[in-house]
Amino acid sequence: MKSLLSIDDFGSVDAESDELLINCFTQHPALHEVLNGRRFLVLGRKGSGKTAIYKKVLMTKEPNVFSVGHNFSDYPWHYHDKQVIPAVAEQERYLHSWKYLILLSLSKILLKSDHSQPWSDDALNVLSKIESFVIDTYGTNDPDITEVFHPGKRLRHLKQLQVDLKFLRLGNERDELAMEHLPLVFQDVNRSLTHFVMTALNPSNQYYVCFDQLDISFQPNSPEYKYRLIGLILAARDFATAAREYGKKLKVLVFPESVMN
Repeated sequence: MKSLLSIDDFGSVDAESDELLINCFTQHPALHEVLNGRRFLVLGRKGSGKTAIYKKVLMTKEPNVFSVGHNFSDYPWHYHDKQVIPAVAEQERYLHSWKYLILLSLSKILLKSDHSQPWSDDALNVLSKIESFVIDTYGTNDPDITEVFHPGKRLRHLKQLQVDLKFLRLGNERDELAMEHLPLVFQDVNRSLTHFVMTALNPSNQYYVCFDQLDISFQPNSPEYKYRLIGLILAARDFATAAREYGKKLKVLVFPESVMN
């Protein structure tokens, strides 16, 4: 009989830490529902395999499949919280900040990873606008998720996003805005960026933006976690609608932890 001291591994504590189990998820029905667009919300208790599916999506290696994944182990929620719009229904307080984060994620794919770009004359036109906004705002075409709402950043080239800065009466004569004022122009910025990004996406390609481990540093049954999650789910729904309208293959996938009372 083996001694306990000779045993190296008593088994993985959760699904995503076992490489063999991740490989086994290739045939999992939930994975197929995610990939074929029938499901954008993957709900389950900790250790049930959500992150295994999340990783499988990101591990997909096809020349016409592009994905970006976010988890929130080191995410500066205090920056994100400054972008909350208080004068709206509670379930929509985080909606526009999530939309902006998703649009930045897709912009990174278009500018850095999608070598089919520009796939059309219209895509060429809007890509130049996306590039000037992202690079001049963040100093790179690959901004880190922790920098998206950093208070030291300044939004630039807002006129091309059809943002009327004179209407804000902030005494700013330049075509830029401090990050702290982003909530004042969220709808205009997101509307224009959505049009640019959706136009640029290649209809022959599949795009995924994935969100996992949203409960880190939060209790899943806390009100603030609930409103953050609702905002993200609403944003994912809106992008699904936009993808259908523009004829593009885009999925925003959310992997929240369920709460069992």
